[in-house]
Amino acid sequence: MTRFLHIVDILNDWTGRLVSFFLIPLFIVVLLEIALRAIFNIAIDWGHELAQFLFGTYFILTGGYVLYRQSHIKVEILHQRLSPRAAAIINLLTSVLFFTFCGILLWRSGKWALESLRMFEHSPSIWAPPIYPVKLCVPFGALLFLLQGITEFIRDFIVALSGKSERVTKEGIFGEPS
Repeated sequence: MTRFLHIVDILNDWTGRLVSFFLIPLFIVVLLEIALRAIFNIAIDWGHELAQFLFGTYFILTGGYVLYRQSHIKVEILHQRLSPRAAAIINLLTSVLFFTFCGILLWRSGKWALESLRMFEHSPSIWAPPIYPVKLCVPFGALLFLLQGITEFIRDFIVALSGKSERVTKEGIFGEPS
């Protein structure tokens, strides 16, 4: 089990680190678009659309990474006052909402992306770039998010059973050698 947790963690960590480099071309495109418009009063047809593609891909593919790093914005007013076991139990109970969301996102986006791929969909803009690669990232990102959610569920389940607040890591359950 710790091997599965470690593999999912590594997959999301590497995906998040790789996709974070999408911010560099995104920054360049947005800066170029602003500069050309402000200085030369020139609008580039492809700038806004490319920025949307880059940011959308970045956003959807880093969901699992953000969950892995525990970086989502949380309202921890209740969790701060609870024991690790009680907080884990609440996480387990509310995970039904998470798994419902991820399941629907994966199911619907998978159908949507496959249809886009089937017809080799392109944007209706003047630039007309292919859209299907971006749409294929949505179910992939949803899958990464779902897998990381499963690992968090397993970790919360272990904490709920044991009452210990340590996380399951690559070294084993609660840091013990595996």
